[in-house]
Amino acid sequence: MLDVFEQIIHPSKLRVVTERTISQFVNGRRERKSCRGRIGLAPQTIKNYLIALKTALGWAVEQKLLPALPMFPTVKVPKEKPQPIPAEAFEKLLEKAPNSLWRAYLLCGWWAGLRLAEAFPLRWERSEDLPWVDFKGNRIVLPAVFAKSSEAQWVPLHPVLREALDELPRTDSRVFPFRSRRGSGSLTENGVSNRELDLAKRAGVKLSMHRLRKGFGYRVTNQLGKGNAPVLHERMRHSSMQITMDYHASVDDVLQEAISELT
Repeated sequence: MLDVFEQIIHPSKLRVVTERTISQFVNGRRERKSCRGRIGLAPQTIKNYLIALKTALGWAVEQKLLPALPMFPTVKVPKEKPQPIPAEAFEKLLEKAPNSLWRAYLLCGWWAGLRLAEAFPLRWERSEDLPWVDFKGNRIVLPAVFAKSSEAQWVPLHPVLREALDELPRTDSRVFPFRSRRGSGSLTENGVSNRELDLAKRAGVKLSMHRLRKGFGYRVTNQLGKGNAPVLHERMRHSSMQITMDYHASVDDVLQEAISELT
């Protein structure tokens, strides 16, 4: 983020970072060509850049490198309703998995709703600061330190996911010790994300770990019903109940039913 900020603003010193330069940065991101050739990055991407920049500048204020934190512009992100993921699309993605390791990894998103950052560091043995598989408790545990919460969180193991994990070889403390195709080195989190997007592209589907997680939430919502929003909130580990309620906000099915019964 700081590299991109320098490319656009070319600041001579930290104290030139003001409300005006931050606005120029936002405009620069809106006019910047994306890796796919589109002009202007998505509002959510720009918002994420501003969150990172605000965090960095907040630290600078604490260190007295800046007198005060500049005001940040508000970036409006279009609100999208969670959408169902067709099982057929996921099956196509699963077919492109090169081995059982990748297959189990993808199942973590589909059957447990894990984020990439939660599945990637998954461990076999109990850990105080990293997610781990608790076969005895039939769940995946996210320690309080990792989840940045007052207590540990956990996700039940679906039978399909449990079977896939149970069949994996335990050659490493990590459940998913992905290796680079170019050498013997380990894949980074970004590397795993890129490989997953490549699998989706070859499968002809627009899926990612993030979308698999959202698809999981949508399916759980339909299974539980609106009255069980607290259960969904706990399983999805959302930062607020409002985010959870967004899964119940879609009225498409209700509207379709109402129209079909209209007299």
